[in-house]
Amino acid sequence: MRLQEILKGEPAKQLAEMFPPFGPGFPRTTIDHLEALQVHCSDFKDSGPDFCEFRALDVWGELIGTRRIKGY
Repeated sequence: MRLQEILKGEPAKQLAEMFPPFGPGFPRTTIDHLEALQVHCSDFKDSGPDFCEFRALDVWGELIGTRRIKGY
């Protein structure tokens, strides 16, 4: 798995509220506290099916939510 992108502020919140297959579809309670969104994706060397994992971080950089969706 590799870190594909880090979004912050409003762009992070916009992606966080989008439902699969376009985003993770985090609940409003997570989005309200979200400061950054990390997008991790499966790599060619990873075994198993492709996926994207979204990690929601608060103002202190603490993990407040994780969603993994199938596909790339």
